[in-house]
Amino acid sequence: SSGINAEYGVPVAAVILTLWSFINTLLPPQHTTVHIPMKGLAREFDNFHIIHLSDIHVGPTTGKEFVDWMVHRSNSHDPDAVFITGDLVDSSVKRLKRAVHGLKNLKSKYGTYYVTGNHEYYTNDVDNWLRHLSSSLGIHTLHNQHHLITASNNGSHLCIGGIDDPQAEKMSYEGHSPDPVSAVEGCPEGHPIILLAHQPKGAKMALDALPRVDLILSGHTHGGQFFPVHIPVWLVNPFFAGLYHPWEGCHVYVSRGLRFYGAPMRFLSYPQYTSIFLHPA
Repeated sequence: SSGINAEYGVPVAAVILTLWSFINTLLPPQHTTVHIPMKGLAREFDNFHIIHLSDIHVGPTTGKEFVDWMVHRSNSHDPDAVFITGDLVDSSVKRLKRAVHGLKNLKSKYGTYYVTGNHEYYTNDVDNWLRHLSSSLGIHTLHNQHHLITASNNGSHLCIGGIDDPQAEKMSYEGHSPDPVSAVEGCPEGHPIILLAHQPKGAKMALDALPRVDLILSGHTHGGQFFPVHIPVWLVNPFFAGLYHPWEGCHVYVSRGLRFYGAPMRFLSYPQYTSIFLHPA
């Protein structure tokens, strides 16, 4: 009987874990809160509230209903800014224009900021996406560029930079390649720099290239998405999931992402969106 139990035990356990992993993709993403001390942050920006969204993967399995839900959740937190760190879409503007239209309703004091992920390059429609997000949905697209957020009362700044995803370089995508130096060139000296970089490899590239960056926000890994994929994902990425402190005064935060790619499964890696609060160090 022990042989029979062993014979059926493994496939039964596999079925249970597969169903559990699938059910996890149907549950609402967890809301995570992180507090980050930042050198040079003006008192006017104390408690500055960022909503960090990543890896939404609008496409065959994620549509308008989820986007609208996510916008509602983000707005309910009344953030100062919303940062989207890539893999927003998995198809062309023409196919997904209606599904992403709700992003226009994202509300925050200083606006929404976006960088490309590797999946935007797989669509072969990146430039159209950058134009559509910017001109039609009012999102600041950071194509190796930065945007200054300025306190209304005394001119203190936060410099928000963003780099193209490294996949652009691999694909020799015309006009696209990660360039951290260009992304922050012109940021006021002595004021904090926040960089959006979809892949942790892009974050590492920025750390190697820049003399100063205070916070890098990434996604891409899905926290491994499901076991045992965690293992190779952990091995090939310099940062896997959560908060890192690579050197004094610098933090890297990697989101597990809101959705999934490929198999609709999540196991030991739950979907999330994050509230990040900044405080003077």
